[in-house]
Amino acid sequence: MEEARETIINSSKNGAFFEAIDRLSHSSAEDRDSLTANLIDLHNEGKIDLVEEYSKLKNSRESPGNFFLLRHVFEKALPKLSAEIGATMSCVMHLYSEAGNDMAAGLILDAYIEFCRGDPSRPRIALDKIQGNSSLIDLLTPTIVSGAFFDVDYYLSQTLSFIQVDDIGIRRRAIFSLGRIQFPDDFIFPESVYETLGHAIKEENDDEFLGPAVRTFFSLLRYENAQKQRLFQMMENAFAKGGISTLHAGSEILGLFTDEALKITDTDLPELIDLLLKYLANVDPNNARTVEFIDYGITKLLETERSESAIEFVQTFLVENHREATLDQFESVIRKIRENEILRNKVSTRWLLTGKEVLCEGVNKIVGADQGSNFTVDVDPSEIVPLDKTHIIFIARKSIGYLFLNPKSAASLIVSLMKVAPDEETLFELTKHLVDPLLINFNGKPFEYVESRASTENAEIALKLREALDAIRSYLKGIHSAGEISELHPSQMHQEVYNRKIMQQMAESMKEAEARSPILSLATKQTILYGRGSIAYVHHAVGAKERIEVPLQMHSIEIEHPRGDKLDPNGLDFLLRVFRAEQIRQ
Repeated sequence: MEEARETIINSSKNGAFFEAIDRLSHSSAEDRDSLTANLIDLHNEGKIDLVEEYSKLKNSRESPGNFFLLRHVFEKALPKLSAEIGATMSCVMHLYSEAGNDMAAGLILDAYIEFCRGDPSRPRIALDKIQGNSSLIDLLTPTIVSGAFFDVDYYLSQTLSFIQVDDIGIRRRAIFSLGRIQFPDDFIFPESVYETLGHAIKEENDDEFLGPAVRTFFSLLRYENAQKQRLFQMMENAFAKGGISTLHAGSEILGLFTDEALKITDTDLPELIDLLLKYLANVDPNNARTVEFIDYGITKLLETERSESAIEFVQTFLVENHREATLDQFESVIRKIRENEILRNKVSTRWLLTGKEVLCEGVNKIVGADQGSNFTVDVDPSEIVPLDKTHIIFIARKSIGYLFLNPKSAASLIVSLMKVAPDEETLFELTKHLVDPLLINFNGKPFEYVESRASTENAEIALKLREALDAIRSYLKGIHSAGEISELHPSQMHQEVYNRKIMQQMAESMKEAEARSPILSLATKQTILYGRGSIAYVHHAVGAKERIEVPLQMHSIEIEHPRGDKLDPNGLDFLLRVFRAEQIRQ
């Protein structure tokens, strides 16, 4: 321990401070804790000035060691340092700025809050220094938060004063600070809070102010009871005037605080969730991060009694932004609907019935996650009103058009439509569509599925399914009875050319998939020409190595290719395009 202290003191004197810290920090966790304790003691004893040293740390390649690891040492020590507040603030801002846009940049501010809480006088002095020095403005929020720990009334009044100053930078941070203050559960907010906020929202048009304001209103709504109506109206006014930043704040509330938002209800108020969904429908689909938060929130709503509102939001968002938005942007929503059979059936029926391309493609993303996924789908009768031939056949044709490469899924939907067919004519049409183009193109899993359903359905439907199976068997028997027609048989040369082309396309597709694989970007790829297993050695910290053997196993995937793609590719493509394009005349 004494040796480490001497090393730190000497390195501080000869200008090699960070080289020593980097070397000492690359040891056990116990030694790193000891390093922090030594730095705190040496600084408080006046033998080194840790604040001054860290004011020199640069985030550059020329600096010794990793910037963030070195900064982390200071973060751990800062709360227990005895240091002049002004110099400490400058040091913290320096380390915050040097971190740039890294997501870890703000961690130093948490340590600063703990430092300020070490002495009630520090936050007050810090506020005075911030008002006279614009370079310290980013410390306004952590200063207010730490000061409210000692005197919430004083720092609340100071925050309200900052919200009314001319400097927009201070106003933005002050409105954000108000939402970060930890008020006691029984705290009674003075009327000045509502007057100040009401005036600010009425006069303010700055989007970077309105965004934090929305977060603050939400925070206060979780405390307040008597003034919910006023806060709710202020939030709606902010949404009505705000832009990208304001909508992003709303998406964070929906995505990160869904449960809390659902709890904020009042007999005299609309649902907060309804307010959020109303304005988030205006989000630009190209704002990926905002859409990602919406995705999180909608996924949580699908698990509640507000699932209908969630489905309606996604549907409206996709339709109104059909040129730019796709369901791919809602990855969590896709997984949630796919895993829930009731939701899967409801959404598939409703969206196919609309006939809108973006929604039907969405059904393909949910049901036909990839070729061969083989999800089964049953029609939701409550979504088909009226239950007439036109609407039923329309859904059947849409399912074929968009789920053709997942024929078992399309077949399952058509079979379920048979159960709600209003008459014999509709049942006949569904059987005909089941035969051609589904079963006539695919004789694998969809054939097996229809065969299994023929033994479980009621007599009328089972008869139609057996008729469909008999028709396909007769068709295949007729093809085989013709024998080999040499005029239709490709030459050996043509077959080889075609096979080489397919192999080349598959190789290119594999390379493209590997380039996007998160696993392959972390792991080393090895090609094994022959063998029954692979051997690797894991090196442990003590120097020993462990031999690990991994046996090789067969892995295969089955893809059923539609017969018509070889016999009449243009005709098949045209038919599917017709099924996808046709609409019901209103």
